[in-house]
Amino acid sequence: MIIPLLNEAEIIPALLPLLNQVSTRGHQVIAVDGGSADASVARLRKAGIEVVISPDKGRAMQMNYGVQYAQHDLLWFVHADTQFDKACINALESLTLSQTSWGRFQLHLNGRSRWYRVIERFMEWRSRLTSISTGDQSLWVSRQLFDRVG
Repeated sequence: MIIPLLNEAEIIPALLPLLNQVSTRGHQVIAVDGGSADASVARLRKAGIEVVISPDKGRAMQMNYGVQYAQHDLLWFVHADTQFDKACINALESLTLSQTSWGRFQLHLNGRSRWYRVIERFMEWRSRLTSISTGDQSLWVSRQLFDRVG
């Protein structure tokens, strides 16, 4: 799992239990920092999470930087402000990877506004029609495919 850190200290406490679920199941978790000025890096390291410091800012650059430290055949890109549950972990563990494997999870935005449901629906349609996905959707890809497309 490769997570770009944001400069928002309140996200880390909510994220740590989720990361612990992943790491206690034997999976590598890499948090990539792009220059945060808060205590995020120290908190994650104290919790036993591997943290690397990217020379570049920006989520995509940070995630790509983190890949060079990954030691597994499945890369899972999750933004630090994205929540997931055990069902996501189970789904990824049950995958049979091929050289063309990639996917994403369906996004659910927190909030009760109907506009959030509209945004969710449009993001889902966009992803289905264009095969474009983002880290907000917890994008996963086989290492072989990632290396091939760069």
